[in-house]
Amino acid sequence: KLQAGDAEALAAWESLCAASRVEYQKIYDLLSIEGLIERGESFYNPYLNGIIEDLESKGLAVESEGATAVFLEGYTNRD
Repeated sequence: KLQAGDAEALAAWESLCAASRVEYQKIYDLLSIEGLIERGESFYNPYLNGIIEDLESKGLAVESEGATAVFLEGYTNRD
């Protein structure tokens, strides 16, 4: 619903994001972090195909359960 632009879902998402920003800011303040530029996940979409191609060409990305995945050495499951 959110991706389709449903008004109720969008309002809920914006509320969640606003609450998250308040909590993130507390951490940034503790760490004296200033001047961050907020970028949502969609900011990275134009870069994904090139990154996936690069990882596949290096033998790091593989298909797993219908998705492209990178399995790191030393990790055997989702934990």
